[in-house]
Amino acid sequence: MSKSLKSLVVISVAFALGMPAIAAASPQDELHGKGVKVSYADLNLQNTEGAKVLYLRLQNAARWACDVRSVRVHGTYTDYADAKRCYREALDASVAKVDNPQVNRIHAG
Repeated sequence: MSKSLKSLVVISVAFALGMPAIAAASPQDELHGKGVKVSYADLNLQNTEGAKVLYLRLQNAARWACDVRSVRVHGTYTDYADAKRCYREALDASVAKVDNPQVNRIHAG
């Protein structure tokens, strides 16, 4: 990952063909849909605590970008399942963009 991207990940949900997509923050990227900037310049990703904080931020950003709420709020289980799938894909992609061994271990469970 380039030095300019080490402290920022943007989660963007594009709705082309109904499939979510993730975009990294760079001037040439064109973002569609909801985007959430996740800064981690303040964190030390060499230790587990910093990686955990970043992972929580990525989870919250993916949850917001994909509008994950309860089935009751979504109205149908299909809509809820779509939001959960979007969340999983957004989180997987953002973890991959960060490309940090500590964050990868946390994500793998």
